[in-house]
Amino acid sequence: MDYGAFLSRKALLRRPSPIRALAPFLGIPGMVSLGGGNPNPQLFPFDNFTVQLKDGSSLTPNPAALAEALQYSPSEGLPSLRNHLQALIEREHDPIGPRDRSKLAVTTGSQEALSIMMNTVLDEDRVVLVEDPCYTGALSILNQIGCRIGGVAVDAQGLIPDALEAKIEALKEDSRHPLVLYSVPTAQNPSGCTMTSERRRTIYEICSKFNVLILEDDPYWFLSSERRPGFSFFSMDVDGRVVRFDSFSKILSGGMRLGWVTGPAPLVNCMLLHVQSSNLHTSGISQLVVSELFDVWGYEKFNRHAEQASKFYLERRDNALRLADKHLTGLAQWNLPGSGSMFLWLKLLGIEDSKELVEDKARSAKVLMVPGQAFSPNGQKTPYVRISFSTASDSDLEAGFSRLASILKDSESSV
Repeated sequence: MDYGAFLSRKALLRRPSPIRALAPFLGIPGMVSLGGGNPNPQLFPFDNFTVQLKDGSSLTPNPAALAEALQYSPSEGLPSLRNHLQALIEREHDPIGPRDRSKLAVTTGSQEALSIMMNTVLDEDRVVLVEDPCYTGALSILNQIGCRIGGVAVDAQGLIPDALEAKIEALKEDSRHPLVLYSVPTAQNPSGCTMTSERRRTIYEICSKFNVLILEDDPYWFLSSERRPGFSFFSMDVDGRVVRFDSFSKILSGGMRLGWVTGPAPLVNCMLLHVQSSNLHTSGISQLVVSELFDVWGYEKFNRHAEQASKFYLERRDNALRLADKHLTGLAQWNLPGSGSMFLWLKLLGIEDSKELVEDKARSAKVLMVPGQAFSPNGQKTPYVRISFSTASDSDLEAGFSRLASILKDSESSV
């Protein structure tokens, strides 16, 4: 693939940091470094720490590992964590493409990676294809770039291949640059749908046919009971056209801000040039804690934790569906969210635009939801709302669904 054809004008202007370029030479025996800018670690007030885990085990980094985490470190991440993540990617996906063509880098949550990569491959005059509805965090990035956004319809099984191919056909002659597809294929936010393996393969083949770069955003992967090798776009990528974004936010901690990107080395390397000029690298302490966690747990215990989390959210989903049946039958419609989802995507019957209802009537009734317009690629009015069942208690869910039903019934009677 010609990755240069995908690089944005800003990306083409990126240059390596002359100071960060010295880092690989520091480990050479006998090297005297007078060129760096690291602070003297003798002034760091931290001596050691222990993290107590809920299972009774604990994490206590050795002095050398702690010293490495406290100092400036490589922009692509601490080697110890990158080794764990590389092994995790191999076990989770077993990619069929050549391993030496891809690169893995640790990021400050997958949101940072998504933002930098979108700015790497998109300009104002370029076209990105997204699911309709689409994750609001991605839309906020794309709107700042100012690129053209093409929404592609989804159904209960995710992005519709025929709709994607029709959109590409309509746009390919109107764009001077290769197209980019952004997708959340597992427990899609906000619709909750998960693509089948067959549909993913069909979409990959379409993107290969038209030379479309795939940005695979998969923050709910570890919560899905359907996750398996060969299921992701990344696992089936023989062309080197998939950039994959993963996150520990949903499975370990959102506040640690720890994610990673895996994809074609030329694109990830270009992305890292931006990191060198912005935050330099992700928090060393966050990286150290997760690296130590894998040292103590190993993959098998991590996987058991992921399975427990998946079961937890499935139970919450089923309870939310029970309450929706109880309170909203005849007032709204919805599809079954996939395993790993945190949301119900409700179509409010008899409502053309949910925005006023959500931001006025619902808030007055003390129930918060997100209007569907927030997920519209073009800001169009929509009858949909997104309801999250991830943290609300059973009693709060019951009250929220009941209040929404009352609002909808009042809206019906006032027509």
